[in-house]
Amino acid sequence: GGQAGNTTAAMSTAGGNATATASNNTQTLVANGLASEALAYCQYTESVMLTECRKNNYQRALLQIEMAESRTSDLVELEAMLQDTMQLLHEARQKEEELLSHVDMILSEEFANPVRGRSPPSPVMVSRSTNSITMTVKPFKLHGPHNSKLNPIHHIKLFGKPSGAGTDVSLNNTDFPGTGVAIPFNADDCSSSPITVTGLPTNDSYVFAIAAFDEEGEIVGHLGKMCTPIEALNPLPLPLIWSYLGKRALELGCDRIATESSYTVVAGAITRASEASHSNLGRGWEAKPMNGISFRPSIIDRMPDALLQAFIDSTCVFVDSRETPDIATIGGQIDTLKTAKLLQLATTVATIADDHRILTECVWRA
Repeated sequence: GGQAGNTTAAMSTAGGNATATASNNTQTLVANGLASEALAYCQYTESVMLTECRKNNYQRALLQIEMAESRTSDLVELEAMLQDTMQLLHEARQKEEELLSHVDMILSEEFANPVRGRSPPSPVMVSRSTNSITMTVKPFKLHGPHNSKLNPIHHIKLFGKPSGAGTDVSLNNTDFPGTGVAIPFNADDCSSSPITVTGLPTNDSYVFAIAAFDEEGEIVGHLGKMCTPIEALNPLPLPLIWSYLGKRALELGCDRIATESSYTVVAGAITRASEASHSNLGRGWEAKPMNGISFRPSIIDRMPDALLQAFIDSTCVFVDSRETPDIATIGGQIDTLKTAKLLQLATTVATIADDHRILTECVWRA
């Protein structure tokens, strides 16, 4: 989290350098009267960069945000590209939640309790990088048909391959360093050490499975179930990408996408608490809309400066991209009060961060 700003800055710099190189080459072609060749070169460059993203939704989303600027002449294509970018970020979030649930399981007390079956359980991810993935497996005990005894487990091995190859993991999938390596099995607590697989091509996804072996190297039971695909990459902070998408969408005239993207960041830091109120103005917290919106202390206290900045920026984009509510109606007045409370929270963060520029913008909007 503390490296959020540096990570995204590095990502943007890398993408910016590639874009700058392509731009210079394109300008040279145009200057020489080769406009059609320049267009073909741009299309080729975009295709290459998208291919290099592979399964990395974070990189692909950032690249598509930059590509969107060249689609301003076709608003339908522009909005479709930004909408697809939103879908990439939603998918990335779902994947993060799935992997984080595995971490929670590993840290739980229940994880140490062995499971029984005829094959080892699916391995779960401990950590990953751009070219390596570390896996572990829940302690387990194996039995044969009708609970018959099997040979004692001496060691386990991890097998893996790229996902989407059309077949399940097999005992022959030992191409990557770390796969097919014997890892001692502790018979006392039925556990084993984590296994790190290296040499993985960046941005591709992989599946793994565990098999147990006896002292003679013969398989015990069956090869376990595959895990869900895991990408070899360093994830980027999603709130920063959502915030950037919101700002760019607003600049490009896609107000709906700007509103949805910016509010994704805002909603992640606030809570809408209910109040025990039964006013005629409405039910619950809407009777006092400004009191019903507050920070989530467990979230806001752990946010690094870069994510706090993203919250402030996203609040401003959210306010700017929304349709002006009709204050002649109760609903419009309530929406206005909600917006005012969001700006109050953003102003508080800007004050704590001692950022006078953004503080001035928040106050002016309020």
